[in-house]
Amino acid sequence: MKKQNYNITEKSIYPLFKKRGIHHVDYLIITHDHNDHLGELAHISKYIKIKNIIINPSHFNQEKLQWIQNIAKSQHTKLLSYKDISFIDLGAFKFTLLDTNIENSADPNEHSIITLASIDQTHILLMGDATEKNELKLLANYRLPKIQILKVGHHGSQTSSSTIFINEIRPQIALISAGRNNVYHLPHPTTIQKLRAIHAKVYNTADNHHINIEFNDKGKTSYQIHTEKAS
Repeated sequence: MKKQNYNITEKSIYPLFKKRGIHHVDYLIITHDHNDHLGELAHISKYIKIKNIIINPSHFNQEKLQWIQNIAKSQHTKLLSYKDISFIDLGAFKFTLLDTNIENSADPNEHSIITLASIDQTHILLMGDATEKNELKLLANYRLPKIQILKVGHHGSQTSSSTIFINEIRPQIALISAGRNNVYHLPHPTTIQKLRAIHAKVYNTADNHHINIEFNDKGKTSYQIHTEKAS
């Protein structure tokens, strides 16, 4: 709020993409309509060609939806509903968009798109800001594979990562997106305790800055995690 002209894409995202040779994005998933999940779209779309943007349009602030539609039109990007494209096949990578909508909820977090990403025998679950209600619906409606890597829901907030959910999926690695000294004091200590109780290795962007998962073809579960200490 205080740094309205601060461009995270210019300072952080694009330099990382450039370093890793990423010149376009096939699919960009905006999990829900909170600003911390879509606010950089106008910037990043000017630096990187985005072919497709996926959202949940039935539960989206109309002003923000119009803003995204205008960006998509100006950049010749397709805007898609996750209900119309529930599965994405990109070579060795498979992505399944999971529906755990809490239909009558007024909480945008409970309309988050949850994504299961798979390569060979490695499975990554990306939770957006999904809450405990979404987690219970996910467990009830889907038969999940063994999850090696969990992108922890809602930045490690208490509203997500229920004991039932964490004990059921038991990820080996937990990734948390949180800013250093953030005003919500996330991740919450109880969430960290739950993850450590199942012996998950926790990485937090507040400490590790960029967290990259690099896959190779040397084995069915062959990947490396690279981190860069935050300055």
